[in-house]
Amino acid sequence: MTRLYIISYDLNNPGKDYTDLFQKIESLGSALHIQKSVWLLKSSLNANEIATSLHEKMDGNDILFVSELSKSNYQGWMNKNYWEWIKE
Repeated sequence: MTRLYIISYDLNNPGKDYTDLFQKIESLGSALHIQKSVWLLKSSLNANEIATSLHEKMDGNDILFVSELSKSNYQGWMNKNYWEWIKE
């Protein structure tokens, strides 16, 4: 079953190339980069599997938050295309 997750992070190594992290996020399902440090992810993995996979591409002083979102309980102001992606 595919679930909707929010991924948020603080990348605390200035100048480091985090391309591998971003590619890893995109490889875990259908991903949408909605803010500088926030992604939405549709995936069949659970939050622990996602976090463990992403942590491998992060430094020890980076911060990561992964949580499942309810598709019926969210609100905000974003690009219309983002809302359409969420509702798919």
